[in-house]
Amino acid sequence: ADIAITAMVLLDASWLLALFGLSFFSMLSVYLTFFDGPKALAGHVLWILATTTVFVWHIGGHQSQAHTLEMTAKTLVSVALVVATPLGIQCAIWALRNDANASVSDPLTGLLNRRGLQLHIRDLLRDNAAAEAGLTVMVIDLDRFKDINDTFGHTTGDDVLIRTARRIKAAVRGSALVARVGGEEFVVVDLAEPSEAGRDTDRVRSSIAAPAEPPVTASVGVTSVAVGELASPGADAVTLLDRIIEQADRAMFDVKRNGGNATLHIGSGDG
Repeated sequence: ADIAITAMVLLDASWLLALFGLSFFSMLSVYLTFFDGPKALAGHVLWILATTTVFVWHIGGHQSQAHTLEMTAKTLVSVALVVATPLGIQCAIWALRNDANASVSDPLTGLLNRRGLQLHIRDLLRDNAAAEAGLTVMVIDLDRFKDINDTFGHTTGDDVLIRTARRIKAAVRGSALVARVGGEEFVVVDLAEPSEAGRDTDRVRSSIAAPAEPPVTASVGVTSVAVGELASPGADAVTLLDRIIEQADRAMFDVKRNGGNATLHIGSGDG
C-alpha cells in the first residue's frame, strides 16, 4: 500500500492531487497503529518521510522558488498531521497499557498484586476448565522479616523481598500465578495433582531458604480445591479464591505459631 500511494503521489501531474494523495498515508497509519504494532508503524513513518523528501525535490524542479517554498510549507504541514496522528495514538496506547500493568502489578517485585491475581484467576480457570488437577493455593509469609528490616534497614528488606519473589517464580511452573499481597506475604495459585502439591510447596519453601545474606525462611499454608468447584456455572471465582486464600492463610499462621519454616496443608473444607 505504501508503494502504491508513493507512486500515485510522485507520478500525479497535479500538485494538489498529489498532496491529497499524501493524506491516504493517514488511513494506513491508523490501521498499522491498531492492528500491526510499533515496528511496522515506525517503518511506515520513515517511508512517509522519504516520500515527502522526494516529492518536495520533485516539485522544486518544476516551479519558481517562491512557489516551491509555499508548496513545501503546505506539504510539510500536511505530512506533519499524517505522521503526528498515529504517533499520538500509539503514545496514548502505551500510556494506557502502562497504567493497566501498574494497576495489577506490585511495583517492587514485579509480581501480580491482589487485584492482578483476581483478574488472572478467571483466565486460568477458563483455560483449564476441563482439567482434572486440583487448584492449589499457597500463602507464603517470611519468618521474622521485621527483624531483617530492624537489623539491616528497609533497603536490605526490599532486596530480600525481590530475591524471594524471583526464587518463588523460579520454583513454580510457568502457568502458576504468583502475587505479593502484603508486606512480606506472597500467594501462589497453580494447578496440580494432590500428590504434586506437597512437593511443589516444599520446593518453594526450600528455594526461599537457600543460602543468601541475610538468610530468611518462610511459613507456608496450603489448601486445594477441585477446579470444577470454581469453574462451575454461577460460581464467583474471585469470591471462592478469596475464601481459599483465607483458609491457606490460617494454615500459614498455625505454622508461624509453631516456630515457622514449615508447611501445613489443609483441605478446602477444613478449618
